[in-house]
Amino acid sequence: MIELRYWKDEKLKKWYAKRLLKQLEGKAPIRKSSDPILDTLYKEMLTLTEENLCDILLEERRRLTEKYVWIREYVKLCDFIAYYSELQELTKKKKEYASLRTKYLNQYMGYYLKELIAGLSMKEPELTRSWKNFNRLWQNAVHCCEETNRIISTVVDYSFMSQEMRHQLYQKMDVQICPYCNRQYIHTVSMTEEGMYLGDLDHFYPKSIYQLFSLSLWNLTPVCKPCNQLFKRQYNRRILSPMTVGFENDCILKINYADAGSIVGMNDHFTFGWEIQADASEDKKLKIQQNLDMFYLNDVYQFHKQDIQDILRKRYLRSNVLIEKQNELLGSLRLSAEDVNRMVYGTTLSRERFHKELLGKMTYDIAKFS
Repeated sequence: MIELRYWKDEKLKKWYAKRLLKQLEGKAPIRKSSDPILDTLYKEMLTLTEENLCDILLEERRRLTEKYVWIREYVKLCDFIAYYSELQELTKKKKEYASLRTKYLNQYMGYYLKELIAGLSMKEPELTRSWKNFNRLWQNAVHCCEETNRIISTVVDYSFMSQEMRHQLYQKMDVQICPYCNRQYIHTVSMTEEGMYLGDLDHFYPKSIYQLFSLSLWNLTPVCKPCNQLFKRQYNRRILSPMTVGFENDCILKINYADAGSIVGMNDHFTFGWEIQADASEDKKLKIQQNLDMFYLNDVYQFHKQDIQDILRKRYLRSNVLIEKQNELLGSLRLSAEDVNRMVYGTTLSRERFHKELLGKMTYDIAKFS
């Protein structure tokens, strides 16, 4: 997976906020809930200023939760729901049901969960003792989240962004290769009569749960259709976000050679796969593994064995003597290192261009490490 930086572009942010604020004007009145738990949220949504809306559209999640108490409480509720299936899978492996449920509850405890627990008239030990009781809390939390999102949707909703604006946003993002797999092109095509064909914009935090972030620029990731519609879909796992970090050197494509011929690309007697490095942080190791699993990266990259063999052959043929001969032929015109890499490998081997170069990360790892 590769990192994207477009959402930090001040010019793009200014354009995005200006266009969306216009589209958010004159929406339907905010609908109040009959549930008193949601009174605070209702008041916050009523008093949102243009500055507040700009923050929601442009500021990353961490900064939003630091700046706004009500958003921090909202996120705790959403996270409690979003990662619940992950908790269930974990308890199957470790069999420490009560302790894991208690830890999970404490991790996301906040205003909403406290109010919901009070409504169940149960103490925490009783609540975490069985799945039956804990599921009651989760179901009530789902209903509460649906109500919060219903209120929020009158002010912030993905449908408020027009097709035309999405097309323009795609063009301004200038991301040509899927950041999740780095092996598929993503396209936008204008068609006069049939409208516009767009690549997928993935909501890293699913809009079905995190309604407040459905228009947040940092939460919109241009991706290929297989990664979005086949692999990620509405699943929410603790994966790396391409808006914050890529695999970088913490996960590299490792090749295991069977003989000397495979090292220089003369045959395909080698195996390969993505390998997480031992010196990566434990948190990043966990998230990288979730990326590898969710997007089946070790499986889909087996399709590129011939590409890898070609890169190995090119790496072998590339030599200082060859570069010197090229420079002699070119005379006074000297090639930069990136130009040489582009001639040899078809990519610049520049991390900053992974989002524009097919298989850029894989080629970089083979050229630098394997």
